[in-house]
Amino acid sequence: MMFRIRIAMITTVLVTCMAMVSCTTTVGDARDQYRLTRKGNLWEVLVRGKVSEIHRAVELGVHSLGLKTVSNTHDQVSALVNGFFADQKEFNITLRKQSPGVVRMRIRVGIIGDEQRTTQLFQAIEQNFPRSRFSPP
Repeated sequence: MMFRIRIAMITTVLVTCMAMVSCTTTVGDARDQYRLTRKGNLWEVLVRGKVSEIHRAVELGVHSLGLKTVSNTHDQVSALVNGFFADQKEFNITLRKQSPGVVRMRIRVGIIGDEQRTTQLFQAIEQNFPRSRFSPP
């Protein structure tokens, strides 16, 4: 009996992990659509632009949602913004220069990577991308 319970628990954990690794969601309007891909407990998307431009869009998006930031740092090749939602669920946004003109954005909300809040956060950030210069890579 104990053996069956352990097998069931292991199977559940494996299925959950597989689901977390292979999940994607599409965000954006008809003209600009971005594919957020789940990588463990975070979501990743490639965005055209410089780190400084995307970082500014992150700051504006976070502010538009009224979220509290606890750290906000950036340089020419990376940026990191950490904060909390009103219910104390933590978020982390990491930017890294992928190649000239392309930035890798990683968003983690909560411990397991809350998809709904990640999407809401990305949509608020995306609203601050200058439309004339940005489109999904």
